[in-house]
Amino acid sequence: MTLGRAWMELGLLVGMLELYFWTNNKRILPKPVRLAEGVVVILLIVWLLYRQWPSRRTCGLAPRSWFSGWWSLSLATISGAALVFGIGQLAGLVGITTDIGGWIAGNWPIDIAQQVLLQVILVTRLRVIMRREDLAVSLMAAGIFALLHAPNPPLMALTAVAGIYWCEWFRRHENLLAVSLSHMVLAATAIYSLGPALHSLRIGFSYFTYVAP
Repeated sequence: MTLGRAWMELGLLVGMLELYFWTNNKRILPKPVRLAEGVVVILLIVWLLYRQWPSRRTCGLAPRSWFSGWWSLSLATISGAALVFGIGQLAGLVGITTDIGGWIAGNWPIDIAQQVLLQVILVTRLRVIMRREDLAVSLMAAGIFALLHAPNPPLMALTAVAGIYWCEWFRRHENLLAVSLSHMVLAATAIYSLGPALHSLRIGFSYFTYVAP
């Protein structure tokens, strides 16, 4: 991948995602346009993956990685979830979001997609742009990942911290299943424990239309 191509594809991805997050709302666009916008985003992601044509190892799907790093990631995930739950208990917010099972059922594909975007698409292009494969890339990737969750300040902070750890962990273990599961657990814990404070994880224009239960 050339430097120019990496810059172009990174800018296209971030720009299209921000456009989607800030305009895909019934107060801004009619439903057919919103559906078309979603299709364009999906096609863009598929096109970027096709252009990159990553190996199973790069995608975190190589058989040798299936059992790698589970203990360290599990410990970090459980610790993070416990911390978030504890903050929610102190703030009196635990359980306000009640249909957590339905939320998980409807959002687990999005959690996996976010890790594919972060680990496979975003990090790969940043490595080309920055010409390195160390913590600096993880910090930059996590920063962009957090900005994509704007304008939700607490959610941006959480995704920045988690994103750094996920990127560093994935760099060592390349296990997409494990890091996606960690994402699901932490996201579910966050919305159950801090739902109103996080505006139910809303981002973009939807952040401003949130109505607390």
